[in-house]
Amino acid sequence: MPPVTRAPAVVRANRRNGTPDQLRAHHGYFYSWKLDALIPYRGLLAFDYLTLTEADPRVIQIDTSLESVQWTDGTQWKDYRARYGVVRRTRRGAVPHTVEVEVLNSKTLTEQYRTYSRIKRAFKEEGRQLLIFTEKQIRIEPRLTNSKLILTHAGNGICKEEDLALVRQVAAGTAPFSLNQLVENCVLTYPRAYGAVLNLVASGELVFPMGKVFDGDSPVMRRI
Repeated sequence: MPPVTRAPAVVRANRRNGTPDQLRAHHGYFYSWKLDALIPYRGLLAFDYLTLTEADPRVIQIDTSLESVQWTDGTQWKDYRARYGVVRRTRRGAVPHTVEVEVLNSKTLTEQYRTYSRIKRAFKEEGRQLLIFTEKQIRIEPRLTNSKLILTHAGNGICKEEDLALVRQVAAGTAPFSLNQLVENCVLTYPRAYGAVLNLVASGELVFPMGKVFDGDSPVMRRI
């Protein structure tokens, strides 16, 4: 399985003369374990957004085959296509909710605020929702680091079923619990407990506070 804790191999990286290396435009593919497919991304900010989204158990799928919307700049009509379509679970029994997403750095959004305001209005008029995310919403720590940790053990077949069953059994009778408690009670070794817990967090069965980097003392509990 391709690693998701860092950007995959760069497919193409361009740099204009005089542009610092850290501002290079990276292009590549992000592996989605939910879809068992590669999602194209453009720029490391988009990669970080996909990391957050893939780690969110409320997200069912991420789509890149979207219909464009027509918007006007005041003089002519133009087509605009959102970068990603995100399908989210809602309350039990409700129809999944779809939003369309653009990822921009805050400087670009500030410089083109009027343009994107008109584009968002065009989406709304068609009964669609466009959300714009910048680095201020995406690169919040330790949430981003925790999302990367979750994805290191996400997916079917990553952990032994017996390990998952043991953690589920503890979660059903103890709330909250920690990795260190699992080890102290001889339920699992630390590496196996670590993998099983994060796997169940990725699937949405368990949850831990995202305000602190996940470790052996992090309180873990069943998702309500």
